[in-house]
Amino acid sequence: MRVRWLLIFAGLFLAMATACAPGESQTVVPVGTPVPTQTSVSINTEGVLAGSVTIGPLCPVEPCARGDGDTYASRELQIQSEFASGILVPLEPDGTFRALLPAGKYVVTLSNCEFLGCSGSLPVTIVIKDGETSDLRINIDTGIRSVAQPK
Repeated sequence: MRVRWLLIFAGLFLAMATACAPGESQTVVPVGTPVPTQTSVSINTEGVLAGSVTIGPLCPVEPCARGDGDTYASRELQIQSEFASGILVPLEPDGTFRALLPAGKYVVTLSNCEFLGCSGSLPVTIVIKDGETSDLRINIDTGIRSVAQPK
């Protein structure tokens, strides 16, 4: 009987000695407690927004004597979503643009758009899908017309 108690105490002593090393603490988790097994990972997927902006006519008689490079180069697409705002994409001198965006739904407007056709053409809602190119064509009628000459 003494040997049995001696073995029990020795076993408990060894269990306590090996369970916690000096300077180390252990957290006891009750049996049956669920352990989280899923970790949420956010993966950013991207797509391409490409297209062009057409603004015209720029003067009463086409073609205009002035070039239209400033018409486009002085403007930017303003892109916003519920997660991102203030994304600016400059227009090329010919009115084309290209941007890499996270997949999602966006509202697109054009900076410095004061022509009559701006309110009818903008804003535009687009959806960017993962790995795809979304084509956006914006046509703005300036409302400039030539004055009819009496005959």
